[in-house]
Amino acid sequence: MDQQAYCQALMENSPCAVINLDQEGKILAFNPAAERLFGDDPKKIIGQSIGHFMVKEEKKPIETVDMARIISREGKILISSKHIQEESLGEVELQIIPVTADDREIGYLGICHDISELKRVNEELRNQKEYYEAIFNNSPVAVVAGESDGKVMSWNPAAETLFGYTQEEAVGRHVDDLVARDDSIRVEAASYTEQVLKLGRLHATTKRTRKDGSLVDVEILAFADHPVIFGGEKVGYIIIYHDISERKRITEELRRQKEYYESLFNNIPTAVVTEDMDGRVVSWNPEAEKLFGYTREEAVGSLLDDLVAKDDTILEEARSFSTQTLRGERVQTTTRRTRKDGSYVDVELLALPVTVAGDKVGLIAIYLDITKLKGIAQELRQQKEYFESLFINNPVAVVTADLDGNVVSWNPSAEKLFGYAQEEVVGRDVDSLVANDDLIRAEAIGYTDQVFNLGHVVATTKRTRKDGSLVDVDLLSLPVIVAGEMVGYIAIYHDITPLKETERELRRQKEYYEALFVNSPVAVTTHDMEGNVVSWNQAAERLFGYTQAEAVGRNIDDL
Repeated sequence: MDQQAYCQALMENSPCAVINLDQEGKILAFNPAAERLFGDDPKKIIGQSIGHFMVKEEKKPIETVDMARIISREGKILISSKHIQEESLGEVELQIIPVTADDREIGYLGICHDISELKRVNEELRNQKEYYEAIFNNSPVAVVAGESDGKVMSWNPAAETLFGYTQEEAVGRHVDDLVARDDSIRVEAASYTEQVLKLGRLHATTKRTRKDGSLVDVEILAFADHPVIFGGEKVGYIIIYHDISERKRITEELRRQKEYYESLFNNIPTAVVTEDMDGRVVSWNPEAEKLFGYTREEAVGSLLDDLVAKDDTILEEARSFSTQTLRGERVQTTTRRTRKDGSYVDVELLALPVTVAGDKVGLIAIYLDITKLKGIAQELRQQKEYFESLFINNPVAVVTADLDGNVVSWNPSAEKLFGYAQEEVVGRDVDSLVANDDLIRAEAIGYTDQVFNLGHVVATTKRTRKDGSLVDVDLLSLPVIVAGEMVGYIAIYHDITPLKETERELRRQKEYYEALFVNSPVAVTTHDMEGNVVSWNQAAERLFGYTQAEAVGRNIDDL
């Protein structure tokens, strides 16, 4: 093959667009690649100036072509490229090569490369670079890139915030000299760095130091097993530091709360049981073990109602309560349950639904053993009945009043003594009932005040009946104290009318015998066991000549 044929074949098969130009820059010929590039009929292109396809910055064709200038601006130029889009602009790389013969230029050869796709790819890469740089710079976690010798190459704003060093301070320094200055973590940090560089990856939770020397809890993710190009350079490693101080605080708080509630569950002096939506025991505290006799291991996983309501007489009730609670209702009642040995136990039951994240997951049942309470209640009931019986059957009038002096209770003896039925007096002022005589009203009010101020009253006085008559009474009034506070008082009225009659009779008899002694016509004396004169009547004065004053106290024999 001769040289001309070889050159023709090379031009025809070249993947690059090749254009033959004359000395004025007009197109003489072009190869198929150029035809594809320009996308036009070859007949329309032949003879046109290359400037027709070249565009100025204002995107207008160049009218006059200066080939020397074109050669000098060898490189990228804009040309019309219909294969991209009609009337659109594509970017090509154009190189003009002078063609010489006999040492003179006879034309030019233009070689064009379509770089539109290359430019698109480069633009995409630039956008991706900006995107990932934005991620790096705006990442909420600290990201550090470094060389294989451990020196920092890049230090993002989050790293500045976390550790306190600016990028300018950090770049070029060994990462461990920045964030592992504390002796307690220096060896560990060096080991981690070596592990990353040798094995390629690391994931750990540890502590690192800030610029001010304080420690910070971090989660570290480091990798060096795949080459990373950063800023045109191959990076030895990437380390991501996630500040987990708040997470650790929350985790610690949750752990502390868990321990607190577990301790509360295990040490509460009441049986507490939880069950799932199928009615099976999930947890069973020590008091439940004591109350029902089943160990935790025996109870967990078993149906709760089959454990604590084995008797047919209470099983249906127990299942009904479980169903109600699992539907979301609260159940609180006094009932009976069965122990492991089959015996009954009286309990106060409180059952509540357990909800997690808005979903019902089971229930919690609290059983309070009220066996002793029921015994105490029975004893209190008996004591109440006893004291009520004492109050009702007491042979003396007993009245209780509140802090305002109004009647609270009024026993049958008070009804008999004062003539009022209990229904008539409850809620009324005591003194207006039993001291409605002007002669004793002030005294009665004074005694009431004395109870509140001094704490008690003991007196013999008079009180009025419903019919207005007066009655002699011994009065004992005491405060009523409940839980350390005075809530009223109790007044006990003892009818002493018969006693008063007896006193009056004795006084009359005494006066009679005294008159008989004094006026006796015979001398009468009395003396004690030692013979000393106790009394000496007028007849003795006349008989012996001693006055009563002279005789009393002297020995009878001496007189």
